[in-house]
Amino acid sequence: MAHLVIEKMREFAKAGQPWSLVASFWGPHHPYFPSEPYAAMVNPESIPEYPTYRDDLETKPFRYLLHRDMTFGDPTVWPDWSHWQTALARAYGQGYQTDAAVGTILDALDDLGLADNTIVMWCSDHGDAIASHGGVWDKACTFAEEVGRIPMAIRWPERFEGGKTTEDLVSNMDITATMLEAAGVIVPPSMHSRSMLPVCMDPDGAHWPRHLVCEHYGHTADRIIQRIIVQGRYKYMAALYDGDELYDLEADPFETKNLIESEEHTEVKTELRMRLVEHIETTKDPQGAKIAYALIQGRS
Repeated sequence: MAHLVIEKMREFAKAGQPWSLVASFWGPHHPYFPSEPYAAMVNPESIPEYPTYRDDLETKPFRYLLHRDMTFGDPTVWPDWSHWQTALARAYGQGYQTDAAVGTILDALDDLGLADNTIVMWCSDHGDAIASHGGVWDKACTFAEEVGRIPMAIRWPERFEGGKTTEDLVSNMDITATMLEAAGVIVPPSMHSRSMLPVCMDPDGAHWPRHLVCEHYGHTADRIIQRIIVQGRYKYMAALYDGDELYDLEADPFETKNLIESEEHTEVKTELRMRLVEHIETTKDPQGAKIAYALIQGRS
C-alpha cells in the first residue's frame, strides 16, 4: 500500500496541482499477519494479562454477553491467557509494520519537497476489544474504550507547529470538515463534522465543545442502537432495549464499575442524559429518537 501511495504522490508532484489522497491500511486488524522483522518484535510472554480479561460480565448489560457467547460460540475456546498473548504479539507487530509503512510515506513527502504544505491526518475507523471484557475482540456489540478510543494525529508544518497535544474531544467524522477548510471550501452548516484546524493552531485557546456524542449499532447481525456521550471524566452509554452505563474514566479507565445506579452520580447522570436528548433532537436523529424518549421518561 505505501509503495502505491508514494508512486501516486510522485505523479501528483509532477502535475503541480493541488491533490488529495487517502491511504487505507488493513492493519492492525485481525487476522494479524505481520511479516518479519515486525512479527518477532514482541515476545508474547512479555505481555501482561489484560485487566478485564477475566471479567465475568455479571455487572454488564446483556449486550456484552451477547457478543462474547453468541458471536464466538463456546466462551471457553480460548481459556488460557497464553493464546491471547500470541494474538496480541501479532497485533502489536502489525502495528509496528503499519507505523513503518506510514513513515516511508512521510519520508517521500520530504523527498518530494511537499511536506511543509501538505496536511497529513492519521486516524483509525475503530479500535479493537481484543482480550478485554471477558475475552472478546473486534468491534464488539459495545462502545467500550478499547473500541471507541482511537488514535488521531495531524500535521501541517506550514500552518502550525508540531508536538502539541490537546484534551479536546474530536471524532473521525471531523476529518471531513478539516479537509474542506484546509482546501478553502466552506463547510456546510448541516454537516455533522467540525474542522479541527482551530484546535491544531491553538490547542489552549480554541473554542471547542466540552462533550462528544457518538453512535454505535452493535456488530455482525446484532442491531443494538446506542448513543454515547463523553464529557470530561464521565462517559454515558444509552442503549435501546438494554441497560445503560455510566463510567468515571479517570478513576476507572477500564470501565469495571458501572455507576448508573450510583446516587452520588445522579447530577452527572442527569446532565449527560439531557445533553444526549438535546443532541438527538438537534440533529433530528430518527433512530436515536426512541432513546431520547426513554431518557426523558427516565426509563433508559
